[in-house]
Amino acid sequence: MVISSFLVTIIISLIYAFYYSNSLLLRYDALFYLIKSLEIAMGDFAPINTHAIGLPLLTAPFFYFFKSASIFVNMVYAQFISTF
Repeated sequence: MVISSFLVTIIISLIYAFYYSNSLLLRYDALFYLIKSLEIAMGDFAPINTHAIGLPLLTAPFFYFFKSASIFVNMVYAQFISTF
């Protein structure tokens, strides 16, 4: 049962990634969340004045381990991580 739900989750994630691959990588406000996630991954925990800090706190550990230098690769990671 656990394996089948995991497999369904993976299949739905792949369909989602394929379906939305031609759309914009991130919306305007999601870019601020990505930038703040990267800042938190580097140790800057200063709050954001205009947005909530919850999503950046959840995604920052992933960016800490991925450590990609390209902002475009980080956008793809952010889009994939935020689907869950």
